[in-house]
Amino acid sequence: TQKSLNLAANQINDNGGINNSKIKLIYEDSKCDPKTGVTSLKKFNSIDNIPIVVGTICSSVTLAMGPIVQENNSLIISSGASNPKIADYSNIFRTWPSDTLQGKILAKFVKQSLHLDEVAIIYINNDYGVGVKDVFKKHFIEQGGKILIEESVPESVIDAKTQITKIKSKNPKGVFIATYGKEMGTILKQAKELGLSSQFFGGDVVG
Repeated sequence: TQKSLNLAANQINDNGGINNSKIKLIYEDSKCDPKTGVTSLKKFNSIDNIPIVVGTICSSVTLAMGPIVQENNSLIISSGASNPKIADYSNIFRTWPSDTLQGKILAKFVKQSLHLDEVAIIYINNDYGVGVKDVFKKHFIEQGGKILIEESVPESVIDAKTQITKIKSKNPKGVFIATYGKEMGTILKQAKELGLSSQFFGGDVVG
């Protein structure tokens, strides 16, 4: 995200900027942590006097910022936050589709293209994971599908063997991994070690 913003700013500045003024970017790292993100937002608004913030890409941080931008009448443009509840805040815009779309399309693909009627879910226990998991579950069940089991993992999980073992006991034909790429890598590695050979599929952020 930072590299993309730098690229865009450089291209605009090389062409004269905006109204003959150069764009200057100031960065803070939210670390995908709501408290850190809120602290950074308050710094931008009150100290740097910047009313428009591009970011964050994490749903949990973006939702934590929501009440503040509404109160201050400031603005957030997110390039990655997808939780459906973000739409409740009129001062938050995003260039990334909501989970209301992703979860629905994924459920249709799994049911109609992969022809899976019963699946398990392992999800990251934050606003992104819960959001996309709930939407997928709703639409999958509406199409006649069945969720055999749901298991959650924390962010940056290093041991998901307990959750995988529980999932394996249900013998699912498919497993929806609703996590970030880092957690999915851990889950796939440990699933192979434990002999879980289901059809795995994930969301938009695991590519």
